[in-house]
Amino acid sequence: VDGHIETRLGRNKIGTTRKGIGPSYASKIQRNGLRVGDLQRWEYFESRFRALAEHHINAFPGLEIDVEAQLRFYKDIAPRVRGMTVDTIQYTNDAFSDGKKILIEGANAA
Repeated sequence: VDGHIETRLGRNKIGTTRKGIGPSYASKIQRNGLRVGDLQRWEYFESRFRALAEHHINAFPGLEIDVEAQLRFYKDIAPRVRGMTVDTIQYTNDAFSDGKKILIEGANAA
């Protein structure tokens, strides 16, 4: 998607790394993206993935996404990823309650 956006901009391109960071943030803001935690509920993840793929295919003519292959990939890695994800709010609150130190990082005037 990054490459398609750059191509559309022509002379006015912004110089993307083409790694998908910009579209990822755009999906976050539009609330149509996926999060790692969504793999906790496969049916929800699959539905969101299909909708997001359709959105991008419609927005960028010529973009090809092998939805079934991608879903197979994510379904295959889901058990391993689920083992590495936690509810960070609960995790942080538990750490705070246990008297642990918590490092907070801020960037971009946040």
